Amino acid sequence: MLLTVPRDQKGVLLFGYYLVSTLAAITPLLYAWQAQNTAGDTKKKCTSGMVFIGMCTGNVIGPLLYSTDDAPLYRTGLIANLAMFVTVGVVCALIPFYLMYLNKKHEARRLELGKSGQVADMSMMRKGQLEESKTVELEEEIHNRQVSVEQDNGLQDMSDLKNEDFIYVY
Repeated sequence: MLLTVPRDQKGVLLFGYYLVSTLAAITPLLYAWQAQNTAGDTKKKCTSGMVFIGMCTGNVIGPLLYSTDDAPLYRTGLIANLAMFVTVGVVCALIPFYLMYLNKKHEARRLELGKSGQVADMSMMRKGQLEESKTVELEEEIHNRQVSVEQDNGLQDMSDLKNEDFIYVY
């Protein structure tokens, strides 16, 4: 809108500006997404730091794309912003499919190792939210499962990609 609407239509341009401003709402989602898909406290802090550095870099470079020589249309800056918004949209649309692929790959690896293929995190569910038979079944499975420290991948020094017990959130 900001690239194509004539400058005398102030209301439409203001609406376009407000639409662009709503894209900042994705920032907390990106932080939550990267934290949920990273195991281990140190790795979470490192990935959070990398995301933060990336966002700060964008905040430094962004204003430099707008030059007073381009006033009042600022085509260079608007085209660069549009390109980045499209890139972020495409990446955000493709990442869930990649995470689904990784989850299927981990499930196949778990089956190869003789573990249960489907893993569901029921830790946040109250007993009343689960079917009674499923609750009893889960409690029996947890009670019967004896996992040694050597088998618990959460305590091993391995990446999330190699840890077949890690489930990605999308």
